[in-house]
Order: sequence, then C-alpha cells, then structure tokens
Amino acid sequence: MADEGVLVYPYSTREVVNVVKHLALFPTDSVVQTLENVLAFDSFDENVRQQLARVFSAHGFPLGQSRPVSVRLTL
Repeated sequence: MADEGVLVYPYSTREVVNVVKHLALFPTDSVVQTLENVLAFDSFDENVRQQLARVFSAHGFPLGQSRPVSVRLTL
C-alpha cells in the first residue's frame, strides 16, 4: 500500500518486532490489544486508521472494535 501511495509509511519488520516485544513484556495482553498499542500513533490519522483496520481485519485481526474480541493464532 505504501508503494501504491495509499499509505505514506511502509509498515515493516520494526512494527512486528514491537509487537513481539510488547507481548514479551505484557503476556496477558491479547494480540489485538498489542496491535492497537503498537499502532496507537496512527490513530491520529483517521484515513490511515481505517486502512490499517481493513487490512488487519481481512487477515483475522479486528482492530478498532468497541468491545474486546478473541483471536486464535495457529501454526
């Protein structure tokens, strides 16, 4: 999406590392809570927030929900 100009910031391994670090420090947080935390800065731009929510939701991570949700990860 960054290559297409939809998002100005190319999300990368840095964000994945931050998610892993967060889960290591706060193992009781859910994956969705952690993604919300790591991507919190992007919530200031509604367009970016909506784009990210669509992408993550399409892959089973419902960001921006008003109530807590459960996500089951499998290998």
